[in-house]
Amino acid sequence: MTDILVTTLGGTWQILPELMGLTNPDLVDLFKYHPRIENIEQGRKKYGISPVKEFWVVTTYGKKAEEGLEEIAKWYDRLDKNSRPLLKIWQVSDTNNLSTEDECKKMCEAIHTIVFNARHHSKNGKLFLSLTGGRKTMSTDLQNAAAWFGCDAIIHIIDNPNPLELLGIKPYQLTVQDLLEPAKPEYKDFVTPFIIGKYEANPILSVAKSGSSRLSIDIDKYSIFPTLPVTYSLLHELPSKPIRLDIDPSFPLTSTLDRLKADAGYLMCNYANTMLKGNESQTNFLALYSLPEEKIVRLKSWKMGVDPAKEDEELSFLKKLPKAELHCHLGGVANADELIKIASAATDDINKYADPPESADLLRTWLSPIKEWIKERNAKSIKEYIGSLKGVREIKDNWNVKELSAKVPSFISTASFIMLFCDAPELLDEVIYGEYVDESKFCNIGFTHYEELGDLQGSGLLQNQACLKEACRVIAEKAIAQNVSYLEVRCSPVNYSLDGNLSSKQVYKIIQETLAEYQDRLYCSIIFIASRHGDFKKVRDHVELAKEILKEEQNSKKRVALRGFDLAGDEGACKASEMREPLMPVMEQCLHFTIHAGENQQVQSIWEAVYHLNAERIGHSLTLNENRELMERFLDRNIVLEMCPSSNFQIIGYCDNYYQTTNHLKIYPLKEYLEKGLRVTVNTDNTGISRTDFSKELHRACRLTPQGLSVWEILCIIRNSFKAAFAPRDIRHRMLREAEESVVKLLRENNDIL
Repeated sequence: MTDILVTTLGGTWQILPELMGLTNPDLVDLFKYHPRIENIEQGRKKYGISPVKEFWVVTTYGKKAEEGLEEIAKWYDRLDKNSRPLLKIWQVSDTNNLSTEDECKKMCEAIHTIVFNARHHSKNGKLFLSLTGGRKTMSTDLQNAAAWFGCDAIIHIIDNPNPLELLGIKPYQLTVQDLLEPAKPEYKDFVTPFIIGKYEANPILSVAKSGSSRLSIDIDKYSIFPTLPVTYSLLHELPSKPIRLDIDPSFPLTSTLDRLKADAGYLMCNYANTMLKGNESQTNFLALYSLPEEKIVRLKSWKMGVDPAKEDEELSFLKKLPKAELHCHLGGVANADELIKIASAATDDINKYADPPESADLLRTWLSPIKEWIKERNAKSIKEYIGSLKGVREIKDNWNVKELSAKVPSFISTASFIMLFCDAPELLDEVIYGEYVDESKFCNIGFTHYEELGDLQGSGLLQNQACLKEACRVIAEKAIAQNVSYLEVRCSPVNYSLDGNLSSKQVYKIIQETLAEYQDRLYCSIIFIASRHGDFKKVRDHVELAKEILKEEQNSKKRVALRGFDLAGDEGACKASEMREPLMPVMEQCLHFTIHAGENQQVQSIWEAVYHLNAERIGHSLTLNENRELMERFLDRNIVLEMCPSSNFQIIGYCDNYYQTTNHLKIYPLKEYLEKGLRVTVNTDNTGISRTDFSKELHRACRLTPQGLSVWEILCIIRNSFKAAFAPRDIRHRMLREAEESVVKLLRENNDIL
């Protein structure tokens, strides 16, 4: 890995010290007192300019050039020989003044050849190009070469002669000594360096390399160290040992580049078709195929989720990617801190609560010992006292062990309990999770136990309007922070209206209006959930509510709307086939359907969801690989899999690359599904209960895959999510295009990523 700077050189030899003052200030701190030194430092930082190891110079072959090279030799010879960069100078034969077309063509060929070689030799390092020296044609050639082969920064040096002229001094009169130390105060700003930008290599180069040997650009054909068609010979014994370039009159490199440019459209089309017809099981973002081949290879070989030491770096990258979240339950969004925030929204209602008096007294009495245990940080006593998290919703007189006729509303008791932990969120975390605070132990706990971890939220807390709004804000803000641009929120409005404070329709409107507060940054859809293990009346109530809302929103342009229906809960409690009749009214409304299936039951549950309930998407689908014929139907019908790695790991248990204790568990089927060509998506399920977020969930998918997932595969998953959204067709297509642009921009602009 070598950092190289390439510059052209005309009659002004001072260009080299000026450039070195920018790139190697540790050696020649020429701009130390420059009035714009802060801007210069910002440019160095932005483009990653650190001391280069080699300076490559291309110049003409004549008397004027010789004079400049002699001055350069004097200056270079006085630099610290242990830290100065290697200086390589090429003089192009038969190019005295660049006054003829033939001379200009030879220089053009030489510049392109040298930049191509520099790009090759700086592989994994950085290449900087300077447009400052020589005639304008040389600068143009250098910039064209940058557009073909790419560079990390284009540098320019601007003369500021006026202060010097006032002193009777001109830049070319500066001595060798003047250019070995910081510029003197009287001419500290005689020139100003600045960086124009950077260039990516033209993708047609990698396309030609892959598809046509006739037009491929290979270093062996165009090397200047030395082979034909460019030969070299040493001139005289300067410290830098200048090299003479004899240019082949056929101009092989620039001629090939001209043909590539002419054939670019055909080559790119042919290349894209070749890529799409390859052995990939599914298509990625189409714009990714225009990336240089080496970047595509890097995307396919860079695996995540294998090395715990790289977790922070990988999560940082995943956070930058655009995301669509298709499977997120409002009733499970909050962690301990967020639970306290949501509960605190009900402070006014709790403070007003005093009717009936005996219930208020019961609440105060019931909370009293908990306060003391919180002071003592005694999670064990708190857990024994409340019995279960769900028990907080229906408190009783623990001293007389009898139910009181008075009843405390569940959201009052739940919110009051949670608020006691305002100064001790970590203790609330321990009360809820116990040993599962250790991620490695939060594995294979079963569906029922997993659900119990969410009993402090959901319907226990969300029957209060203020808490409901705050929960919606929590999930929206978490999504935006993780670069989620599309979010589907699953909720059960009927369940949040049981206390009678709100009607189910009011609940829906509150969710809709609160999520709409974020519509300039986040597109949202709402999905209703009917529960298998609840009573059928709630199912029918959700169906009736959905019918009413769909009728109202039929011609609505609302950005947040009801767009789907879900059947969730323990699959063992009720078969999907038994739910066909009660769900038929919303099927007749052509509402999108997504069904939880194959999470803790065999593949028959998935079959019924598809063939009895016409599911377009299946939540979890962990047992789909038990029926190969059904997998084929999923391919034929483009049925989408909503996989939730963290909750799947926590409920069912799978092998995780980070924990040897899970090596005996079965392999998560996500990679198998991807390789089959199935439309896999990755989702959070319950961000709070599962202690996850939208980036961590992608990373957990990698961890549950032996050898991890490649970035290319992760991008396929993200694309699948946008394509499978229940958003209106035009919105879905727009979001997909925006996500594609965002991904390509991220990959093109951040060389540190690739």
